[in-house]
Amino acid sequence: MRFAIVSRAWRRLRQNSALYVMAAGLGVLPVACRDSRPLEAGRPVASRPEGGMPSAQSEPNTNPGPKLTLAVNDSMESEGFRGAPFFVELGLFHPGLYRSGAAREPLLVASKEGLWTAAVRLKVQNEKGEQVAWPWQLASPPSGTLKLGVESPQRLVWWLTPEVTTAIAEGRYKLTAELETGDTTVAGAWRGLVVSQSASILVRAAPTPLSAAQQSVKYQNLVRYQLLRGDRKEAFRQVDEWLKAQPDNPRGFEWRGDLLAQDGKTKEALEQYNNALLAFLKKHGTKGEPATLLLMKRNKMMAELFPDKP
Repeated sequence: MRFAIVSRAWRRLRQNSALYVMAAGLGVLPVACRDSRPLEAGRPVASRPEGGMPSAQSEPNTNPGPKLTLAVNDSMESEGFRGAPFFVELGLFHPGLYRSGAAREPLLVASKEGLWTAAVRLKVQNEKGEQVAWPWQLASPPSGTLKLGVESPQRLVWWLTPEVTTAIAEGRYKLTAELETGDTTVAGAWRGLVVSQSASILVRAAPTPLSAAQQSVKYQNLVRYQLLRGDRKEAFRQVDEWLKAQPDNPRGFEWRGDLLAQDGKTKEALEQYNNALLAFLKKHGTKGEPATLLLMKRNKMMAELFPDKP
């Protein structure tokens, strides 16, 4: 019965061919469920903050640089509780992604200082417009230059520790990212300056008690934080605590499935993905937005376990 329900959901996703092709080709989630995608440091993905891709019409006609998208705590407008980890994600997209007739050769991004990420700056302003310095940590910094392809966007992830955010004054902060490579000496590299759209975060004390949604975000961020630190044992423990507190939360099951899949435990991961799909269907029914990425993960585990089954 469980597999029948899940299989019907998968067939429903395949029927929506446009959504399926986009998700399979770029790893993108519908806005309604993209927050459930685990954050993996250093993995090139087509991560899109709320508001979608920037319009191609905004691209300059000469020497276009990468398109930048910025999100803080998974959104362009978010809140963060003091004492919780904060995350910033910067997406870099090839300028020819949505430009018909544009050059589609890989764009070489380099910095004068060796690591191309040295050309990226995160800027934070408080409500008075003053620049403030937050000690961001870059997850798994790439080395050398970046060859940015049309079909291989890049993501950078930074985080702040709970100890750091505890000391941040309450208020709203605006964040922007800049990529400036005008001083690079690498032959064939793009030279110029591009600036992302701004994102904002409202920093405040955590309410007591947390709402169900806030509690879900709390655990999700703690799992992400432990993975970025490289502590998988603690990440598993946080998922277990999450599902004890919210036993019907599909994201908790999905995260457990992701961790098991990364450990090569395909059968156990499939069970967790099926649990997540059942919890999702119980919560949302079959008329809403499909759990696109979750279904794809489940199908991948099925293909690995039953390679000869159509």
